[in-house]
Amino acid sequence: MSQFLNYGFIRIDGTINNIQEPNQWVNTGFIVIDKASKIELRAETANKYVNAIAFYDNRKNFISGLSNVCDSSDEVYTIEPTEIPANCIYINVCARIRVCSILRLQQEFTAILIT
Repeated sequence: MSQFLNYGFIRIDGTINNIQEPNQWVNTGFIVIDKASKIELRAETANKYVNAIAFYDNRKNFISGLSNVCDSSDEVYTIEPTEIPANCIYINVCARIRVCSILRLQQEFTAILIT
């Protein structure tokens, strides 16, 4: 099981910002995904400047991301396999610290942050 071990949030360009608000955000780092399975995210990440989840290719180049999702840590945001970019190999997910955040891949809990 991976965890949200890295400090910083994912900017909308896919880069990590660990300078602004370094004690407010964490991210999972790169996780290999199975594009045939849906992704479920429960995290408070409603912010137009922050990607809740970012998609990367086999060289870890940014493809796209989703921002302004999950208004509360009680809401589950589902990404269907058809919404995952075709050339995506890795994802990175970020969440606010002090909020219960869960990422589920392939029917397993992949990353959990409970503070």
